[in-house]
Amino acid sequence: MMPILICEDIAQQRQQITAIIENYVLMEELDMQVELATDDPFQILEYLKRNPNRAGIYFLDIDLNDKMNGIELAAQIRAYDDIGKIIFVTSHADLAPVTFQYKVEAYDFIVKDNLEQLQKQIVSCLYSIDTRKTINSDQKALYVFKSGSKTRSVNQQEILFFETTSTPHVIGLQTTFAHYKFYGRLKDVQMSLPKLIRVHKSILVNLEQVTAIDTENYLLEFQHGQSCPVAISKIRRVHKEWQAFMKKQKRRS
Repeated sequence: MMPILICEDIAQQRQQITAIIENYVLMEELDMQVELATDDPFQILEYLKRNPNRAGIYFLDIDLNDKMNGIELAAQIRAYDDIGKIIFVTSHADLAPVTFQYKVEAYDFIVKDNLEQLQKQIVSCLYSIDTRKTINSDQKALYVFKSGSKTRSVNQQEILFFETTSTPHVIGLQTTFAHYKFYGRLKDVQMSLPKLIRVHKSILVNLEQVTAIDTENYLLEFQHGQSCPVAISKIRRVHKEWQAFMKKQKRRS
């Protein structure tokens, strides 16, 4: 699930942007969620420190009336999330060229002249991001890696989890039917498979394959008896995301 973060210093406008996003995400059943809406740019950075390696969507006002403006915040965001979508929402149309000087690769620049136009442009951004994400996931249905002297590929739908091993720089990949080991880093795996979530400092999981969560023993369970641990500090968030995914699947069936 892609996290959405909003930084806008005017409370009424922050509430309007949040409502537009939440209503559209709910109506279209998008795999996105507003996880933070704040007037404090440093709260955005704190969130990124606590939740590394998650590609997000960022709606940022430029004039935040803070020690850090929205453009500077975007530059800081890129240190944590180099593939996330940054959208500037501002009253200052003349500042658009300045954003390019910071090389933050903004996805869009929305001028908040009126509420109706604001809604149209935000919806357009979310639709575009979701559409491209779907196309990319279809094009990358196979995960390709080198195991020993062989190049292997597995269907992404069959991936259960990746985990670090006792051997430095060696990752274990558990699929529905097999287990593989290969040289790599979990950070790189998550960059190539952003739908996976980190449930432990050493484990990335495909929530779509989880069949049950044992909250007493902090375990994620899979269809054929496999399981993996989940960190105590992450169990609530993982359980919440899994329940949201299951509800979405039920609505589609």
